[in-house]
Amino acid sequence: MMHVKQIRSLMDSGDRVGALDALENLLTLGPSNTEALKMKAYLMESSGRFDAEYKIWQRILEIDDEDQEALDYLFRRQMEDREHFHFTEKLKTGGRRFHAYPKGLLGSSIYMIGGVTLFLVLARAASVFTPLQNWFFAVMTIIVCLFGPIFYLAYQLLFTLKSVEVDQNSFRTSTRFKRRELLWSQIKQITLCQVQNPNLSESLGMIVIPKDEQSKAIHINLDTYEATIRARNYFLRDISEHHEISYDIDFKELSLSKKDIQSY
Repeated sequence: MMHVKQIRSLMDSGDRVGALDALENLLTLGPSNTEALKMKAYLMESSGRFDAEYKIWQRILEIDDEDQEALDYLFRRQMEDREHFHFTEKLKTGGRRFHAYPKGLLGSSIYMIGGVTLFLVLARAASVFTPLQNWFFAVMTIIVCLFGPIFYLAYQLLFTLKSVEVDQNSFRTSTRFKRRELLWSQIKQITLCQVQNPNLSESLGMIVIPKDEQSKAIHINLDTYEATIRARNYFLRDISEHHEISYDIDFKELSLSKKDIQSY
């Protein structure tokens, strides 16, 4: 029988299936082992099984109603209920529109403020230090501090995800520049898996793969703290009413390259 530390090592190595099997065995002998339950809750969350995660935290609270991690989880769950109210709206077709969290716009806005601030500082420095008073420095300052942030902000405004609509007919993504619709019958697979990011970290993502091999798959970030769509539990629940969702899939098994995916 594996101990908690050994199971944690399996989780750290990416062997989620082995870790879950070991946890199930451990919990069979000790169903009130809160540390093991918390590890199982993490595995459920990282695979997108939010309903199962909720039940586990409820079990932990039954064992210890003052457990701080469980109370923190309940607070996040309440926040998700509020997000469902503030970030979604009903459609006339009977479905729901999920507004994307504008993290790209927020980041580019901060970049814009920083660029303008740096421009003012450098302009002030150039008026004091003679070596900085030349055309090359002035042009580069304008490009880096002003034009760069402006173009980046414009890109985020036009091409980042604005909303996702789910109704009985189709799945639709919208940016301010483009709208894409996939009928449920046109979708080959919807899966939740850990997707590797450019910085080599992994995050939970939903991959929508069209039957048309010439069409790009859609990747929507659903990670706990970086999710593009808020109210994730409600989002997946609505989708599952119209199309089966696959879990615990290795992203490599999907055989998708970066050029085959439209990521949000």
